[in-house]
Amino acid sequence: MENRENLIPEEEELTLELKDNEWPFSYTDHDRTVVRAIVVDSERNYYFVRAVRNDSFVDGELIETAGGGVEPGEDLVTAVKRELREELGADVEVICRIGLVSDYYNLIHSALARTRPVSSVRSRAP
Repeated sequence: MENRENLIPEEEELTLELKDNEWPFSYTDHDRTVVRAIVVDSERNYYFVRAVRNDSFVDGELIETAGGGVEPGEDLVTAVKRELREELGADVEVICRIGLVSDYYNLIHSALARTRPVSSVRSRAP
């Protein structure tokens, strides 16, 4: 993430390495760098996205933290802000880095972000 005083130093981040027990392991393919954020406002409302998926991993509706892929040349903080603006319609301040989740497919950087209360954030109905 960005080198700012209020971000957790990289050595203090939570790091998770996940194993996929549903699919046989053949290789690690970190072909995608992803950012996700837990978003909260001053009234302690939390913001998530609803995703309907029907693919080889899941068939159903999920509630997820907002986020997505980091574009080439984009730093992680810029990517978090862009993704949250796209998915939630919210301009956010990144409060701190939470950690890194590594699975066979992605490196997922997670953060905590703050936005305006819900009355200021546009609703995105499915």
